[in-house]
Amino acid sequence: MIRQEYKEQLRQTRAANPTWGSSAVRNGGAMVVNYLNHCNRRITRNVQRVLDFGCGTGTLGDHIREHCAGIEVVSYDPSVRGLDSLPTGEFDAIVSVDVLEHVEPNDLDATLAWMRERTLRQLHHIDCNDTKDRLPDGRDVHLIIQEPEWWEPRLAPPASGLQVMERHVHDKFKKGRFRRSCTFIVERQG
Repeated sequence: MIRQEYKEQLRQTRAANPTWGSSAVRNGGAMVVNYLNHCNRRITRNVQRVLDFGCGTGTLGDHIREHCAGIEVVSYDPSVRGLDSLPTGEFDAIVSVDVLEHVEPNDLDATLAWMRERTLRQLHHIDCNDTKDRLPDGRDVHLIIQEPEWWEPRLAPPASGLQVMERHVHDKFKKGRFRRSCTFIVERQG
């Protein structure tokens, strides 16, 4: 799902900027906690095991543990040694905040298929913009820069049994330019 060369690019980027990957709580922490707690109030939709896909520095996992009682958080990030092996098993939810835009385009379908096979529900927050941040090879760290409409059919293709339950587009003027991000809540039907 991820080439070793790209994994090394991510590791070098993290080494050059140790706080890289720590914005998840700021960009979606409250939303994630609200969603998981909402799921747990619906008796038939109990969330006990969550995968923080692309966990970065781990702040989102810590935030979930602090605000969602009884949830086990499993962390995965290819740029963090010790957390760079894909976890096994199934998850009640997979959460990714500012992650999918960093997946190499040729690996996106395989990444999303892996997620679909292992979960009942997903929550994704995606930044739809380029950045000033660069990988060591010169590419923008956001390898996929697309609008929300492009993402939706990829997250929940018709034959997947998943459906986008909510889509929120966030437009704001940030650091002197227009910024757009989107949040998707995707759940298995039936």
